[in-house]
Amino acid sequence: RQRAFSGYEFHLHLCFSMQRRYHCKSSKQNLPCSGDVLVQNNWVKNASSIDPVEYAECVGNCMVNMLSGSNCSAHVDHGERDVEEIAGKVDMLGFVGLTEEWNMSVCLFHAKFGSPVL
Repeated sequence: RQRAFSGYEFHLHLCFSMQRRYHCKSSKQNLPCSGDVLVQNNWVKNASSIDPVEYAECVGNCMVNMLSGSNCSAHVDHGERDVEEIAGKVDMLGFVGLTEEWNMSVCLFHAKFGSPVL
């Protein structure tokens, strides 16, 4: 969930259809998307103009899509066989952490790969 919030605020990260619709420019230039509002010298998303739920749906299958070789925001119907193949790729990654459990994921990473747990 936190990753989706971050991507939403970060110029609708990897949701290319919404980036085009709301004219989002490069985040490096700190330019607003259409519908953003200026709050204390920072551009922020206006949820009544740019729907956060639509953004979440756009990138909701990002990891599965990327592991299958598709674009993050692609609308791909992954069949059962495809999902099994993708699940097999997760085993090859070596480690998968959860952003919702960041501290625990970092500890597990250190424990698995032999570095000191902080």
